[in-house]
Amino acid sequence: MLSSFWPSHRVQSSTLADLPTISSVHAGNHQATITWTPVAPQGKVSPTYLVLSDPESVRCRTASLSCVLSPLRNGQHYDIVVRAVFGSALGRSSRSVEVTPATVPQPPSYVVATAGDQAATIHWQAPHGDGGLPILRYRATLSPGGMSCTTVVALSCTVVGLTHGLNFTVQVRASNAIGESDPSLPSPPVQAGLAPVTGVVVHAANGPSGLSSATIEWTRIPKSGVAYDATSSDGASQCVVVDETSCTARINGLLPVSFSVTGHTTTPYGLPLSTLPSLPSARLPVRVVVLLAGQSNATGVAAPGSGFPQVSLSTPAEQQSSLVWDPFDYLPVPKRGWLPMSTPQQAKGAVTASFGPEVGLARAVLAETHRPLAVVKVTYGGTGLARGWNPARTNGLYAEMIHFTKRQLVTDQSAGVVDVLRGFVWFQGENDALSLSDAAEYLNNLTAFIHATRAALPWATGAKTVLISESSAISIAKRINLGFCGDPACADEVTADALVRSADRQVAVNLPGISVVDSLGYPRANDAVHLTAESELAIGEVTARALGPALGLPQEARIPSRRGAHQ
Repeated sequence: MLSSFWPSHRVQSSTLADLPTISSVHAGNHQATITWTPVAPQGKVSPTYLVLSDPESVRCRTASLSCVLSPLRNGQHYDIVVRAVFGSALGRSSRSVEVTPATVPQPPSYVVATAGDQAATIHWQAPHGDGGLPILRYRATLSPGGMSCTTVVALSCTVVGLTHGLNFTVQVRASNAIGESDPSLPSPPVQAGLAPVTGVVVHAANGPSGLSSATIEWTRIPKSGVAYDATSSDGASQCVVVDETSCTARINGLLPVSFSVTGHTTTPYGLPLSTLPSLPSARLPVRVVVLLAGQSNATGVAAPGSGFPQVSLSTPAEQQSSLVWDPFDYLPVPKRGWLPMSTPQQAKGAVTASFGPEVGLARAVLAETHRPLAVVKVTYGGTGLARGWNPARTNGLYAEMIHFTKRQLVTDQSAGVVDVLRGFVWFQGENDALSLSDAAEYLNNLTAFIHATRAALPWATGAKTVLISESSAISIAKRINLGFCGDPACADEVTADALVRSADRQVAVNLPGISVVDSLGYPRANDAVHLTAESELAIGEVTARALGPALGLPQEARIPSRRGAHQ
């Protein structure tokens, strides 16, 4: 057997005129091209030639001095011989020459790139076919830019020195002794950056300083100078720290939220570099809360009013929405804390259980958003802003409202629920309208009261305040008709009532995020002061419209107006 050199081999010329000598062999894709030297004729008979392979006995017959032997299997070693043929007589065979058909490999498959810190690691699967020869090298090339990495055996390599934010794909080629394959299909697009942050968890923040907030924790990236940005799934809450493993964010949204964390830093060249967002945390329970405060019509002491039909509190809103109220002005209930809004509230001295505008408010919110509402209720009958609710009093009603609200928020926080304060409803004014001097100071007192309330509690971004403007006009008119009130007393009361109502409107103009709902014109009980049950429901619904987007209601909420006529 003649030894051969692949892919082509030149063979020494034979001195035997009747013996073909293979002069060259060139391997190809599923074929081999063979050439040889001629032999002398036998008499008048010129030779033809038969080329044979072993194994498989692939053959070709020709009168020329070369032929292409096919089909052959790539990677299979063949012994090739050439014989001269004279008519029907076979001449002697040449010495055999070895050949191995081959071609370039098929492209690699399933190329995936993973972005790292100014780098990308590329993984792939070996080609389905190596072309008949061992794979000698892989080359992965990024596009755009043309940066690449190579490997001899491994099915992965890493490209370093990438620019942050570069969006790229990767193609991989395989090479054998023949040459390089066509490129693979491109990988899915990837953006260069840091490896994502891992281990993100969220829970209600601890302590009074963390009211209405969440603490987000994560595992640090092994790199200094990284700013970690924790952002909620609704985009309404965020906190940013540098080289820390946790931060605390005020919860502002209306729904349970998860958090994802993104790391931000710079390259050695000063270019910005960021991770992809982490996998989101588990969702954090959220309760949307409205604070309701004021005097007797906020309590609802006369509802249901004398001579008016009673209202059944059995709709889904009362069953699903919750209420907690300061027990100071009420008869005891079986347990403290959140109760269904259908739970009877009976103020001290009242004949029946009652409710304020919270029921109509909850009904409207559930109807429009399909979400229940929670109301913290702090109300005291016969109290005024000049003295009882004055924020300057350390032991007054304002201080009790703040203390009671914070205590409930802390209790819920300990149970893993974040209360989100989205609305404040203030329903008061008739007591201050009993005095000209108090009424004259109502604008200043109300302004200070709103400022203090906003500063003392952890209101969500976008929270809104509604002032339900009271009026003593019906009561004054009734007393005049009955002869119980004459000048100058009645004239002073009319003036004081107008000053208080004007103050409500002026505060709404002077301060942001405030709307006014007018209670004038809604039916009242026989005392001409306290609203009927139907009026409380109607005012609650209009209050929901005024709070609007703060509670997730559309700008033009479809809430019917049930405004009644003057009594």
